[in-house]
Amino acid sequence: MRAYPQDLRQQVLRAVDEGISRVQIMDLFQVSRATIKRYLKQRRETGTVLPRPIPGRPPKKGVALQMGMQEVLEAHPEARKPRLLPVVGS
Repeated sequence: MRAYPQDLRQQVLRAVDEGISRVQIMDLFQVSRATIKRYLKQRRETGTVLPRPIPGRPPKKGVALQMGMQEVLEAHPEARKPRLLPVVGS
């Protein structure tokens, strides 16, 4: 699941600050009551509502593959060109 954009988060909190009811905010921005409560808690505790980082260790495999891919592309520039693959069964 992807995080809501920063501008939406700010709009939700601005609506809360202006005194708009939670139900109206939920309908207007299509967010849940839990989301509103989470944004308020996060702003109260940290002073910001930036998306939190994804928990866990960063993947090792992706970095290694990207480093190796650059070398392969430099050694074989034709690999960047799109190819038409034969359609199976035609």
